Amino acid sequence: MRKNRIMGAALGVFMAASVASSAFAAWAPSKTQQEIISASGVANIGGNQTTITTIVGGGKVPEGYPVTSSGNLILSQVSDPVVLVTPLSLTQMGNQGVGEGLAYKDKAGLETESGLTYAANAKTNLVYQTVVNAQDTTEFLTKFPGDVKGAMEALIAQKIEAKRAELEQQKAEAEANGDEEAVAAIEKQLAVLENPDYASVNNYSPLAVFDVSASAALLEQMQEGDTVDVTFELNGVNQNSDLVALHFMGDIEDCDATLEMVNTDFDNAVVDFDVEVLDVAADDGKATITLSSFSPVMLMTRVETEEGAQPSQEPQATQQPEEKPQPEESSNILPWVIGGIVVVVAVVLFVVAKSKKKTPVEK
Repeated sequence: MRKNRIMGAALGVFMAASVASSAFAAWAPSKTQQEIISASGVANIGGNQTTITTIVGGGKVPEGYPVTSSGNLILSQVSDPVVLVTPLSLTQMGNQGVGEGLAYKDKAGLETESGLTYAANAKTNLVYQTVVNAQDTTEFLTKFPGDVKGAMEALIAQKIEAKRAELEQQKAEAEANGDEEAVAAIEKQLAVLENPDYASVNNYSPLAVFDVSASAALLEQMQEGDTVDVTFELNGVNQNSDLVALHFMGDIEDCDATLEMVNTDFDNAVVDFDVEVLDVAADDGKATITLSSFSPVMLMTRVETEEGAQPSQEPQATQQPEEKPQPEESSNILPWVIGGIVVVVAVVLFVVAKSKKKTPVEK
């Protein structure tokens, strides 16, 4: 019995440490590498809706369409209206070894194995590397011109107000039905929405980065005000997910030079994209955004929703504060926590071993 109590205590320490260490993973750049499983598109052109052939790089390409040696659609050679969604894994692979020794302007238009040009791949790769080098959402957003953080905060405020209105309606219905338990639960949820921390951009973490491009035929059909609704199938999304999309628009003069700056002098780096903040419609396994132009996109998710908690439940803050954390704290706390775990487990195992020698075998 004593041995079981000691081992139970050791397990409790380990589980507590595991929960503590998970808080360090709220900003998760690695999640931007997840693949888009499939995609579909509907064009809203001249007031009419038309289904658009939508292809995911690395997936099946309709027969007769031009492809690279590795089977990816060559978008520049397509004569039909088509949307091509290219995951980060392909944009990274596509630029490897392309145009070595050439200036950026001389290789920007080269076709690659991803099916996109070197420049199109480079834009997506640049977004990803900026995510990797940022400490949190706030620092990431400050790398771009304009008040991107303010735009994202405005969208979050709209989403919170919509949720508040929904909960108020549910509360009124519960009160009319005399359901005091439901009323109390809804009031608790409403209180969460009033917490200023709930509106922080740092509650959102990367979910996926990818390129969305359109064929010349589709671009020719689209006039000002026309859009395309693109739906992505991917993991980590359900109908309750709280998602935001960042759309990175414009052409950077030299993506390679900017990437070098991001990697060597991040504090002073400026990534010269125009960033559009978009709301996202979520469903089980699917996310839909509306685009009027085409370029890299990053999906972000509210952390507690992505980890499985329902928005109707009281969320637990897992993100770091908006202030940029000191490097010593962010890099040194976790090793001390792990070191402490090792010491505790070692002591427990030593005590167990000693108890085996001193305690008679039970019959």
